[in-house]
Amino acid sequence: MSDEQLNAMDDEDFAKLSKEETDAFYSRDIGRLAQDEANIYGIDPETLKDVAEGFREMGEAGDEVYKNIKDDSQALVDAARNYIRLNTAIQDIKENYEDYSKVIKGLADKNLSAVDKAMIKNSESAKKLRKTFADLLDTSENLVDSDLLEAIDPKDFEKAA
Repeated sequence: MSDEQLNAMDDEDFAKLSKEETDAFYSRDIGRLAQDEANIYGIDPETLKDVAEGFREMGEAGDEVYKNIKDDSQALVDAARNYIRLNTAIQDIKENYEDYSKVIKGLADKNLSAVDKAMIKNSESAKKLRKTFADLLDTSENLVDSDLLEAIDPKDFEKAA
């Protein structure tokens, strides 16, 4: 069955499709959406699709977290994107904890000059940390500025890591 035919169906007709037909529909729909999201966020589209389809299967099996979104391709892809970005960010913090800790401690240091703080804000480690926080918060890097990094208490960062 073509996408056009499926899209023209009302809910009652869609409910009459076989499991194989609905699975094929959701697989195509999730794949299309995953490709779009992957291009925006720099995530592997196949991984994104696989995770979203895994969430759908969990929802079909009655998993409380995913059963309410199992029939919403966009919500499944959004959940998969969030999951991947969050886990990537956590792994990045683990791998770069020492560098990131230096950035946060440097920005929190009241005795550093404005020039020294500007150098820290513009360092490669600070840029990577902003990207990591964007992934953690599922937002754009443009929305994570140095003020956010300055607001982080080094002790809280240490506890969280």
